[in-house]
Amino acid sequence: MDLADSLDALLATIQDRLDRNDRNLCLFNLGARAMHEVRRVAQALEGDIEDSAWRVRNLHEIDLTLRYILQSDEHLAEWTGQMLTDEKDVVEGFMTLAAKLSPRDRARLEERLARIRETSTRLGLEMRRPWLMRNLAKATNREREYQMFYKFFSKFVHPSAWLVNGRWERTGGPTYRNLIVGLTQGLCRRIYGLLFDEYRLDERDIVPGSHSRPWVPESE
Repeated sequence: MDLADSLDALLATIQDRLDRNDRNLCLFNLGARAMHEVRRVAQALEGDIEDSAWRVRNLHEIDLTLRYILQSDEHLAEWTGQMLTDEKDVVEGFMTLAAKLSPRDRARLEERLARIRETSTRLGLEMRRPWLMRNLAKATNREREYQMFYKFFSKFVHPSAWLVNGRWERTGGPTYRNLIVGLTQGLCRRIYGLLFDEYRLDERDIVPGSHSRPWVPESE
C-alpha cells in the first residue's frame, strides 16, 4: 500500500530531524508498528480474512494509544513503564510454564527479573498494568467508535460461531474484505496525521521514497 510508504517516509523524517528521547522513541515506534500492520494487510489481501482483521484491530489500538500518550507526559511515562511490566510478565510466565528449567537457566531468568526491577527503580518508572482499550477510547472521546469496532472485529479474531460455522464465501467475502481495506487506509491516515501534526512538519520536509530504520533506546 502506498500509505505504508508515506508513513515510512514520515518516520524517516522524524528519525533524521529529532533527538532520540523517550517521547520521540515511543511515538516513532508506534508509527513503525502501524506501518508494519498496514503492509501485512496489503500482503494478505486474498488470504485469511481473520489475519487481516487482527492487523486492523492492532491499528485501531495503536491509534487510541497514540492519542492517549499525546494527552500528557504522565500517560507517556505510564506507557514506558508498561514495557518493563510486559517483560517481567513474559519472564515470570516462562518460568512458570517451563517447569523443567535447569538451575543455570532459572538463575539467568531470575537475574533478568532483578535487572528489570533495578531499571524500574533507577529510572523512576512505576511498572503498571497494560491499559484497557475501552478506557483509552473513553479518555480520547472515541468510545462509540470503539464499541462498533469491537463488535465487528470480535467476530473475526475469535473462534466465534459465525466464523467457525459460516461458509468461507460469506465470512471472507468481498464486502468484508473491502471494509477491512478501507479501515486500514483510514486508520493509517489518522496515525500519519497524528504524528505529522505533533511534530508540526511541512510536506516539503518529507522525502518520498525515504525509509526509516529501527530506533531503540541507546541502552539497548
